[in-house]
Amino acid sequence: YWRISPSQNQSNGRTDAVNSTGFKGVAKHFNRFYAYIRVNKKTKNLGYFDTAEEAHIEYLRFKGESNECH
Repeated sequence: YWRISPSQNQSNGRTDAVNSTGFKGVAKHFNRFYAYIRVNKKTKNLGYFDTAEEAHIEYLRFKGESNECH
């Protein structure tokens, strides 16, 4: 039997309707994209990338390595 916290359950949801990149954890900054994730109620910048896809890959890589993402 698995217990999932509300914040973990929230992180498994869809991207926000206002997210113009179409990728969770990715935002556009001028002509580049950056990956970010929330850990312990703090936003962590994962870096800047040339494409939204590259930023999303970094988001997924970090999320897979960390069990504390919220």
